[in-house]
Amino acid sequence: MTLFRRSHLIAALAALVLAAFAVAAVAAPKARIAAGAKASVSVAKCRSASTYADRRLEFRAAMSAVGGGGKMELRYTLLRRYNKQARFRVVTPTDGSSLGQWLSSSDPTATKYIHNLAITPIETAAVYRVKVAYRWFGANGKIVKRAKRTSKLCKQKRGLPNLKVVSVQQYPNAGPVFPDLPVVWVVTVTNDGASSASLPAGLIVSGTANGGLTDGTVDAQPLNTLDTIPAGATVTRQLYGQECRNGPVQMTADPMSLARERNENDNGFKGSC
Repeated sequence: MTLFRRSHLIAALAALVLAAFAVAAVAAPKARIAAGAKASVSVAKCRSASTYADRRLEFRAAMSAVGGGGKMELRYTLLRRYNKQARFRVVTPTDGSSLGQWLSSSDPTATKYIHNLAITPIETAAVYRVKVAYRWFGANGKIVKRAKRTSKLCKQKRGLPNLKVVSVQQYPNAGPVFPDLPVVWVVTVTNDGASSASLPAGLIVSGTANGGLTDGTVDAQPLNTLDTIPAGATVTRQLYGQECRNGPVQMTADPMSLARERNENDNGFKGSC
């Protein structure tokens, strides 16, 4: 090989080496971003109880920063499965909830973003978990990496409440409350289930038109809702409405079946007046 051809070969090899270094230099930042990003989610609190106030459910999501100086964001999706269901279903977020929203780290220079999410209200006889989506941004504001994680389970093991109307009585309305309504209905309701029964649960009186009571008349009035009834407790509520004469009457707890109960078919009480 002549000296001229050898020098050209050496120059070509040197050019290839320099090109390889240039490609590596361009690819290196993306490789560091992919390798440095870490994400996790855990169940921080999970406590089962008979009352809403004593139940606890909290998730903790974390993500580490990557090169590039961009912000970090995460988004929760809450999943719930009732005991008799085979599959998890997405829980629809309420107004003002952090669920379904992209949450950002407030400090762009932070090396880690940790966020705790407390869930309320928590239903009993149900299993909860969250899915978390993560995304990292570069200095130019573009997304450089995404990730997803799923938490372990939180099991709310207490049984369901069960509302029953025990008795219904009517008395003349002699008080200043609703003076245009002649009757006070006194209703006794018990909860023989394993956990407390809370809102939304209402009461409705129905009877026959010829008996002087129109369906739904009393339910339209205030003071007819059932607030928290602990497991095993019995409460008395007053409702104001029309008088029932010489006909059947029925009182129903939670007439719209808004509260999950052990037995949805024993909420009514039938009698006569």
